[in-house]
Amino acid sequence: MVIEKEWLELSKGPVFPSKYLYFITNPNRSEIIVGMTDDIVRFAKSCRNEHENLFNTAELAPYRLVYFEEYADIFKAKDRYRLVSKWTRSQKEKLVRLHNQEWTDLTEAIIIEELTKSITMKNPIQGPGFNYN
Repeated sequence: MVIEKEWLELSKGPVFPSKYLYFITNPNRSEIIVGMTDDIVRFAKSCRNEHENLFNTAELAPYRLVYFEEYADIFKAKDRYRLVSKWTRSQKEKLVRLHNQEWTDLTEAIIIEELTKSITMKNPIQGPGFNYN
């Protein structure tokens, strides 16, 4: 019985972390860069932090995260990345405008959402009637 349970766990395959496909752009939207990351919160924080941001050099204006997709399966994420990387600029713009019409920077919203998650998770009091014993 134990061997059967272990085999079932192994047969599910390895568990990969979520993967994110993202689009970043410069303030005048003249360039759209497609990329992948396994941690969108860390990526969003690095976009805001001048010292960690790979795209925030003296020659380039700060880049903004304008679109992302989450995938549970790494292989689907890579397939989507390969597909989207071949798209024309107008196809990428259509996808961004479909979900983010104003091309607003999503990094702040992602960071705030992560902070509110961590605050609610760290709060030991779940509501009225909390028992201290």
